Amino acid sequence: MRTTPYLAAAAALLTLAATACKTRDETPQPLAMLRPQIIKDFPTLPGAIVTDTAGSEDAERRSYLSQVAFDSVRSYYRRMLAAQGWMIIGDRGDSVELDLYTRKDSQTVWVHIRRLGPVATEYTLIANGGQSTPGTARDTTR
Repeated sequence: MRTTPYLAAAAALLTLAATACKTRDETPQPLAMLRPQIIKDFPTLPGAIVTDTAGSEDAERRSYLSQVAFDSVRSYYRRMLAAQGWMIIGDRGDSVELDLYTRKDSQTVWVHIRRLGPVATEYTLIANGGQSTPGTARDTTR
């Protein structure tokens, strides 16, 4: 029978795979960078889908897509932020985009809302976990 070459090839592949598994670098990889975890407590629109996340040890960003009209998302954030004790220190926008700069204690969050269509809205939350740094939003109401 001619199955011997196939068996020899299969045995060689298994040996190679076993060797590769044994010589693989078993060095533990560093844990993912810890984020300040501000956004987890920040209001998010029910039904919104997370489309992107990023962060470092002192800041984080999360983007969402929602099948809700822009005006409804804008109203939701203005209402919910006030209800949860976030002070809106900047509120700029037009009929297609809105930027809200908010603060609660030493935390600041920037909310960028953008109209994508009649019932599609994208919004991004960017949070700073520590004290305000130069160039960040400041409370100018005092």
